[in-house]
Amino acid sequence: MPRRERSDPTVEDIEWFFCQAESELGVKSNLGSVLERVKLGIDSGRSVQTDDAMIGRLQSTERYRAIYNRIVQVPTKLRKVLEVAYEERAVPVSLRLTFDRAAGVAVSMPLARRAYRSAMDKSPSQAKPTLAEWLARSVVLGTKTDREVVAVIRERATRLLEDAYSAYRRTT
Repeated sequence: MPRRERSDPTVEDIEWFFCQAESELGVKSNLGSVLERVKLGIDSGRSVQTDDAMIGRLQSTERYRAIYNRIVQVPTKLRKVLEVAYEERAVPVSLRLTFDRAAGVAVSMPLARRAYRSAMDKSPSQAKPTLAEWLARSVVLGTKTDREVVAVIRERATRLLEDAYSAYRRTT
């Protein structure tokens, strides 16, 4: 699968929205403000913000709202594709290398779940891998049939993600 260039504004917007926005808006952690208070010797619960920090947060808020307003215009099915593509999940490295951002989409697809159940029904092993582990293993160690199935799953997951990106591009 060809790697998408990071200079694609659509991907940059969506990656920022799902992966960085909360941090830039100060939502995820207050560690920075706690450390700043300690450094300045302020023991009250009030946060100290510079004008630059406040301006940066306002700009991030504006960017967040603009992207959010576009994402909600994306049809529900394709919006869900974006959500699963960017949600945090443990994915084997070989799967991430093979599927790139579409790894999250692939493990959420009914086709992948059916292929996984079929493979597990044929497997005599007591220790069953997760769907993500099975996909990753099939890429590297699978039979020819397994690799063909994984190729179809990768192609469809990638196409779904591209469709979601295209739907986002069509919003205004």
